[in-house]
Amino acid sequence: MIKDLVDNQRDYFKTRETYPYKFRLQALKRLKNCILKYETEIKQSLFQDLGKTSMESYTSEIGMVLSELHMQFIILKNG
Repeated sequence: MIKDLVDNQRDYFKTRETYPYKFRLQALKRLKNCILKYETEIKQSLFQDLGKTSMESYTSEIGMVLSELHMQFIILKNG
């Protein structure tokens, strides 16, 4: 099952549909919006699974990913 999923993703990547600027920008925006939308649930899961506080969850997980996304927006824009 996982192998099929990975194979399908590789096949999709080979189509080059993911190359255009607009596609990548939209994908990054969707990821950012998803993280922000489910931030509470992510924090709850990190607490349940790893015992991380809300602050620790943000600083060591969520905030770092959002910061990386921001950098990718800049890199993509300046391409």
